[in-house]
Amino acid sequence: MNSLKGHLLVAASDLRDPNFARTITLMVEHNEDGAMGLTLNRPTDTELDDVWEQISEQPCSIKDVLYRGGPCEGPLMVLHTQPSLGEQTILDGIYFTTNEDAVTSIVTAPEGRARFFVGYAGWSPNQLELELKAGSWLYAPASSDHVFLEDERHWIRLHHQITLSRDGIAPIATAHLPADPTVN
Repeated sequence: MNSLKGHLLVAASDLRDPNFARTITLMVEHNEDGAMGLTLNRPTDTELDDVWEQISEQPCSIKDVLYRGGPCEGPLMVLHTQPSLGEQTILDGIYFTTNEDAVTSIVTAPEGRARFFVGYAGWSPNQLELELKAGSWLYAPASSDHVFLEDERHWIRLHHQITLSRDGIAPIATAHLPADPTVN
């Protein structure tokens, strides 16, 4: 399989793992060593400035929430639009960094847009490929618009678009299921 770096993984409607049910994950890395992504639609209740004051004496100039990037622990991670501060280019105009100096620059003197993540989604070698074969995920190329979109219906819309383009039929029944159909 070709690398899915720069693609979106959209959880299939029947994926029940609470870490990934109804998630949209931007793939940051995908190669023979495994895969890593950041879940775009899981905001936390924690404000960046509340965390920042615990880890730095520099002032925080961004009012935004932290996002839960996935169940694996890691450093503070940022998707942003500042090329000079990016460790990796993920998409045209979207960069990824965990570098402490770069993160500090983004937080204290922001230019453009940024989204901050705690945790990430990680897969060991061939694990993601097996999950894709099992039908746990749909995937599609990402755009910079997907990274910063704040829309509760984003998963439903993407799921519908991907399924419609793949199968030629609208997944109306599954798109409107509650997150836990057993409580319906």
